[in-house]
This record gives sequence, C-alpha cells and structure tokens, in this order.
Amino acid sequence: METRGARLQRIRRLALLLTALSLLIVLVSVYIRLSGAGLGCDGWPDCYGQLLVGGPHPHVGAVRILHRVTASFSLLLAFYTAWHCIRPNPIQPVARCITSLLALMILLTFVGIWSADPHRAWAGFINILGGAVLVLLSWRTVLAAGPE
Repeated sequence: METRGARLQRIRRLALLLTALSLLIVLVSVYIRLSGAGLGCDGWPDCYGQLLVGGPHPHVGAVRILHRVTASFSLLLAFYTAWHCIRPNPIQPVARCITSLLALMILLTFVGIWSADPHRAWAGFINILGGAVLVLLSWRTVLAAGPE
C-alpha cells in the first residue's frame, strides 16, 4: 500500500502538469481571440482600428485544434488526479481543490460550445474569467498537495 506522502507527491506532480496545461490553454485562447478569429468584438476587425488584408491569421485553425486537444487532455488528467485524491480515502484539502477544478473544467467545456458566437458576450466573459480561475485552482491544488 502506498504511503500518504508518496500519494501526495504523485498528486502534486499531476497538479503541476495540470497548472502548466491550464496556462497553455489560457495563452492559446488569448491567441485565438486576438489573432483574427473574429470573436474579440463586434464589427471585427474595425473595432481594433485596422483592417487586415487576407482575413484571419492562417494558423488559427491549427491553434484551435491545439486548444481542443490540450483542453481535452487536461480534463482527462483532472479526472485521473481526482481519482488519486479520492481513492481509497479522500485526502483533504486536495480532494476539495481538485473537485472544484474539475467542476470548473466541465462548466467551461459546455460554455465553450457557445463561445464561438460573437453575439454571446456572456460566453466570452465566462471563458476569460474561467480561464483565470482555472490556472489559480490548478495552482491551489499544487499547494494543497505540498508538504504537510
């Protein structure tokens, strides 16, 4: 049977990876929003005071795929980390942190469905705010799994 210290060390490594992935997701999201995807504001690109020749940035499609793959892997990793926090006995406060993180990730997954429509400003706002909280909760999980 694994000791509590070894279990916390594994959870901490997983949470560090989740933090790095969360930061990558936020940075890729920012790039998508600001690189010509047309979702940043109504009347794009005039709202930024310049007209782009040739339309959106040519790498936006590949970056969107990177975002989806990273977010999907991150969600699976969060489930795996939560499983380690809860089995066989929950380790608190790490279990609460990862459960909150997992709930936020699931919420952002559903909000992401509507965020492609520029007329749904609420979805963009929740994505921006949720991304910041995602990184913070990931880091909070790292700290909660730290040395006792």
